[in-house]
Amino acid sequence: MKDEKTQMKQEKIIELVSSFCDEKLDDEYKQLSIKLVEKMGRKHDVPFKRGKLEIWASAVIYALGQINFLFDKSNEPYAAADDICDYFNTKKSTVSNKARDIREMFNMGHFDSEFSLSNILESQPSFYIDEESGMIIPEAYIVNPMDSYFDEVYAQFEKGEIDNAIAMLDAIEKDNPEYERAMFYKSFILNASGIEDNSSEIFQEFLSNLDEDIDLNDLLKEEDDDEFDENNPEDLFEMGEIYFDEEEYEDAIKYFDLSLKILPNPDVLEYKAYALAELKKYKKALKTIDKAIKMTPDDDTLWASKGNIYIMQRMYKQALKCYDKAIELDSEDIDYYIYKSKAYIELEDYENAEKMLDIAEKIDGENPELLCEKGKCLLLQEKPEEALIYYDKCLSIDDEYEEALLFKALDCSVLDMEEEADKCIEKLAEINPLLLYSLDQLFEDSDDSI
Repeated sequence: MKDEKTQMKQEKIIELVSSFCDEKLDDEYKQLSIKLVEKMGRKHDVPFKRGKLEIWASAVIYALGQINFLFDKSNEPYAAADDICDYFNTKKSTVSNKARDIREMFNMGHFDSEFSLSNILESQPSFYIDEESGMIIPEAYIVNPMDSYFDEVYAQFEKGEIDNAIAMLDAIEKDNPEYERAMFYKSFILNASGIEDNSSEIFQEFLSNLDEDIDLNDLLKEEDDDEFDENNPEDLFEMGEIYFDEEEYEDAIKYFDLSLKILPNPDVLEYKAYALAELKKYKKALKTIDKAIKMTPDDDTLWASKGNIYIMQRMYKQALKCYDKAIELDSEDIDYYIYKSKAYIELEDYENAEKMLDIAEKIDGENPELLCEKGKCLLLQEKPEEALIYYDKCLSIDDEYEEALLFKALDCSVLDMEEEADKCIEKLAEINPLLLYSLDQLFEDSDDSI
């Protein structure tokens, strides 16, 4: 079972998105929204544990709308971005950023097989997968003399040399008959690299050249900044969150400090502490989280955050004490047992790590992160057969759990189950082609880590 607080938040978000879809959209959007919220709730680090639920509800609708042409007036149903934000009383700039995070979280894009409307899937152009490169190619390009050039583009992409791959594609002029293909590849690579805004323009151009009657002018466009009140601590906090999500931690801290000057708030202090820790200013980070704990000493999440900051410093024994306090305050949150197990693993105390995971398993034996961590713990103890059971159970609940696929591939390699390892690699390639490079590195280092 999910811990009670997270479950209550999930149910509230489902209630919010359902209400919007019932009033403004249709039942298919409603079902997709619920499905997306539930999938977020199965993440090992549930994203909506922090932040306003109305913002998350807005972002769910917004993200689905972006890949399903909701903002195109020629489509039915139609809703403007402002309609979503006005309904939930949220700021467009904040919601846009959260929506982008959700799309990146699940690699959501146009014609997504899991989160696209049925009529969108029916209208998609025909593609095939090139067996050699793994790239998605329009059927019109099955035979082409420039295949070797594009193979080299993919080779650069696979090595993580994104700039080189993009430069090769940009070198193809507009009057070149291969220009459309280059633009499609560029769109694919930018999307896979998480660069959504630029790729949407290129994707629009590609589709228009295929004579598809789709208007993307309003899709994924840059949103104008909403009115910002520099005297409102909530506005300042939200701006800090945006910079935090962009990993601009210095700027985030500036806004957190401005917010705190007006109204001291433990949530803002917690974010500031993490930002300081990311900047390796650990002493200041610990002082900041201690201020938050002093304000609300019975908040178990703050004690866990303090433990996480100790983990970032590799101070595992201190982290364990903080997690113990969090468990004392909330013994049903399995995250705290998982955190403890990870600390014990770093201390090479596998016996205690497994004990923590056993306790967590009794609380929620269907939690994907728990199952994956149990598999990793068993694998580190050279118990690959037992580990495989947990990876399989994890993937039966979430078949796109990337870490489980990675470690199952490694586990199968140890067990000489090469065909099963290849299946895991193929699945990873479908989810995120960039993971292939990480997987290569993992296999290269596997002999040292097992």
